[in-house]
Amino acid sequence: MHIYTDKNKTTYVISFTGGVNKVISPNLLSENIQFKNYDKNDGLASDLALSMIEDAQNQLWVVSEIALSKFNPVKETFENYELSSIYQSSTSPKLFLLSMPAIKLCWELTKVF
Repeated sequence: MHIYTDKNKTTYVISFTGGVNKVISPNLLSENIQFKNYDKNDGLASDLALSMIEDAQNQLWVVSEIALSKFNPVKETFENYELSSIYQSSTSPKLFLLSMPAIKLCWELTKVF
């Protein structure tokens, strides 16, 4: 399990098989904390989520066993990048531009573990 609080002070609980859970309770000290769950049904690449980090554009990146998922917290949408496609060699400039931030993100996340 990984707990992450973004720049807007929104807290997320990333669980091993439960996807991403946004804390929606105003008081974290109450006995009845409420969550909004995001999983594969909502567009997350995998329910087996490992970690989360926020980028400079306030997008949240979720690492799973099969992909990086970019979560837009305002629109509540996911954009998924399969890990196999990120590390494959390609002459596509679009893939190259995607791979550089993804590799940096993976490097930053390894420092957490």
